Amino acid sequence: MMRARMIELSWSGLRVPAIAVELDCSQKTVRCWLHRFNRSGLQGLEDLGVQGRKRRITEEDRSRIIFLVKNRAARAAEVGARRGTVGLRRVRAIRVDVGFPGRGSAGRRDRPRTPKTEWRRS
Repeated sequence: MMRARMIELSWSGLRVPAIAVELDCSQKTVRCWLHRFNRSGLQGLEDLGVQGRKRRITEEDRSRIIFLVKNRAARAAEVGARRGTVGLRRVRAIRVDVGFPGRGSAGRRDRPRTPKTEWRRS
């Protein structure tokens, strides 16, 4: 409707700045649609096909996932408050040794352990 109104105002003799003020949009938008109309006629005013990759999940599924994640975070904070710990503090305290798979270097727990007494003497 707005695109057709742009064309109508243009035909009535208004210039681009006046059309932009009348329709409360930018001058660039007005110029774009006028050029498309001049190039393709009425079909140029229609929307082009959707571009880009199609969504893999629907908006409803996305909303449900966000709700579940927020709900789980709130529950974890609630449980942490009851236990006297705060959510992620316990998770940050856990140290994970992964090593470098594929390079022959094992994680720390797989290495032979040297007793502290021998370590201090040398």
